[in-house]
Amino acid sequence: MKKTILLADDHILVREGIAKLIDTERFTLVAEANDGQEAYTQFKKHRPHIVLLDVRMPELNGIEAARKILRDAPETIVVFISATADSNDLTEALELPIKGFLLKSCTSAALNHTLAMVAEGGSAFPADVLRANIANQPLARHISSNLTPREEQILQRLAKGEANKVIARNLSVSEGTVKVHIKAILKKLDLTNRTQAAIYAHEHDIGLNASA
Repeated sequence: MKKTILLADDHILVREGIAKLIDTERFTLVAEANDGQEAYTQFKKHRPHIVLLDVRMPELNGIEAARKILRDAPETIVVFISATADSNDLTEALELPIKGFLLKSCTSAALNHTLAMVAEGGSAFPADVLRANIANQPLARHISSNLTPREEQILQRLAKGEANKVIARNLSVSEGTVKVHIKAILKKLDLTNRTQAAIYAHEHDIGLNASA
């Protein structure tokens, strides 16, 4: 079954351009919005699987719209769209349990790769976004990382955006085991979500070049 998408951007040309690039074999664009308030209204009407939100919009910005959407339906997949990776809003955006971040300068292949990753339960954050967030507000923690080798393996794969079921398959463990390890990782590193875990892995260069 195709995943449904709501797209919100106050720049009509940008929104129309993104709409034309979405892979219609895998996704169905069910609604568009000009601002955050309209995005929230359209979300309540259509209940799409994925919501693509421009970070900066009138009436209600993307961050506030995302908060309202995730409050009503925490399972919704939210992906932010932004013109730059070093926006003042970036850190605040990444504090939300979003699944991806797209730069408006990305290619159609990157757009659809992101949509495919999040649709399968993974996450997708460009390296530029992670580096910018680290530069703007480092997550430096004066702790001694006591991750086990298995937890470090899973952290590496979280940083690559792999979904739990993919991690489980690649490491030959159950998905339940992966969830237990992720909970332990977040607790040990004093983090709240997978996005922060990915940023932590990039910041501390935790085996991101390791072979799959």
